[in-house]
Amino acid sequence: FLWQAQFMGYFTWLPVYLVDVRNFTADGAVQINQIPVVVLLVFSLIGGMILKTGVGVVKLLTFALTLQALGWAMIPFAGDPIIGLTSLVVWGIAAGLTPTSLWALPSTLVGGHRAGTDAFAVVLTGRYLGILAGPLIAAGMFNWTGDWITVAYTFVAIAGATIIGTLYLGTRIRDLKSGN
Repeated sequence: FLWQAQFMGYFTWLPVYLVDVRNFTADGAVQINQIPVVVLLVFSLIGGMILKTGVGVVKLLTFALTLQALGWAMIPFAGDPIIGLTSLVVWGIAAGLTPTSLWALPSTLVGGHRAGTDAFAVVLTGRYLGILAGPLIAAGMFNWTGDWITVAYTFVAIAGATIIGTLYLGTRIRDLKSGN
């Protein structure tokens, strides 16, 4: 839920932010919005290759979520073109690695041979709730504060909560596997 909320928040927030705050044209904002999309597509595939090397799902997911928080945290400094472009690429990398990890998570939790459709129900339920919540959170924070940067900081906090949840999940998985 929290990851998808920030994902949808990003892709609904970014074009409006670019037009309202950075004075881009609507067409320019759409073109810039494609940078993280292209990076995301590439890193979704790379994420699968990384998982096949034996890197654990929780490790990759924690890394991806940390990158995502970093991408959000760079937004207030994105007036500098290098930082702005870097934030788009960093966020795109994270947004590609994260869903790859999430789709691999059910087989990690219940075992690959038992990860049927019901194992994905939780992932999909969280995803769809996040699709609904992300744009509402972004709009709500902007309406409350009148400041788009507050939206970025809100999603840094959401990313932090997601990282904490992922680390807790990793600890629980390790404990279950060791019999504790």
